[in-house]
Amino acid sequence: MKLADGFVCRELSFSVRVQVQVECGSTDAVTGVTESTVCHYQLTFTSPAACSQPPVAPSTDPIYDEL
Repeated sequence: MKLADGFVCRELSFSVRVQVQVECGSTDAVTGVTESTVCHYQLTFTSPAACSQPPVAPSTDPIYDEL
């Protein structure tokens, strides 16, 4: 996903640009931001919505193995 036409970058007199990489993760979170060139940012975002299947939380219930 690319976002453009944001605030005007003072250094270069054009709009700030952001490229967002959405990855599978257990929570919605920004996991990284880099400035690849002046006023061009790359943002990494994780979300369960990006997963093909919802993540499974580890069980806190005891395991019973009785036959």
